[in-house]
Amino acid sequence: TGGTENEGPSVIWSVDLDTGKRRRIAELPGGRIESISADDRLLAGHVELEPPPPAIAAQGRRDPKTGSPSYSGTGPDGRPLSFAQAKAQWMAARLAAGVPMEIFTIDIQTGARRSVTRSKDWLNHVQFSPKDPTLLMYCHEGPWEKVDRIWTIRTDGSARTKVHQRRFQGEIAGHEYWAPDGRTIWYDLIQPQGVRWLAGHDVVSGARRWLRIGPGQGSYHYSSAPDGRSFSGDGNDEGKYISLFHPRLDDGARASGTLDAAALIATGTLETERLADLSKHDYTLEPNQHFTPDGKWLVYRSNIEGKPAIYAVEVAKPR
Repeated sequence: TGGTENEGPSVIWSVDLDTGKRRRIAELPGGRIESISADDRLLAGHVELEPPPPAIAAQGRRDPKTGSPSYSGTGPDGRPLSFAQAKAQWMAARLAAGVPMEIFTIDIQTGARRSVTRSKDWLNHVQFSPKDPTLLMYCHEGPWEKVDRIWTIRTDGSARTKVHQRRFQGEIAGHEYWAPDGRTIWYDLIQPQGVRWLAGHDVVSGARRWLRIGPGQGSYHYSSAPDGRSFSGDGNDEGKYISLFHPRLDDGARASGTLDAAALIATGTLETERLADLSKHDYTLEPNQHFTPDGKWLVYRSNIEGKPAIYAVEVAKPR
């Protein structure tokens, strides 16, 4: 409970949904809780240890009518920037500000708070592995070309590891998430000349699978079905749909017979199945779709009726 603007002070509670009984866990002076461990013992989040400059802090607040964040700015010619240009300008300024931050955990039983890591990098998107209660993924936020974005770390602060190593000028990666297996991280990888992949990295074995994202398959976010057999996407201005994607790995003789094949990146493609038409959606509000735990529905947000609301679309039966 508490205010949400600028991640101000709040109180963390747990609620038993069967009995309605509440229990106070801890007070949070500031910051945001973003994830819970697989064994339900720890919460994890991030906090700014010093406030960002006022001009930066004033940006990004959500419009209560549309649900979209607001960004504004002017270009070198003094003319107002578009939403995308203003957001990019703000993100570059926030990264350059070097605001000290911390990732922390809170013990659900005792309320004890523990620092995991501190940095002047812009820390965000803290996510526990769905299977390993001591493993966290997080990102260095900012313009994707200016950061090494995706990292893992243990809750005791050890084993900080970069997940993706950039190979090309102009290569960017982001919108990372854990697969339900708790060991594979999937992320949107965009390379020069319009080459785009849904890239997967197994943090246990080191194996990598890259699935080519073709025309009309681009999305702001991807997610994995609970059984790991399909993916979903929320579309973008080039293709406004909630979609289901079926992976087709290259199992041809040349791929499987390549020298040292097991140590190399396995590739494949995605087959598209459209589930919901978002042609009237304004993508300044990202739908950010997720599978329900039984894999039968995709839940997303949209402003197709003029105001933000939560929608669900049924997933087609498995093939």
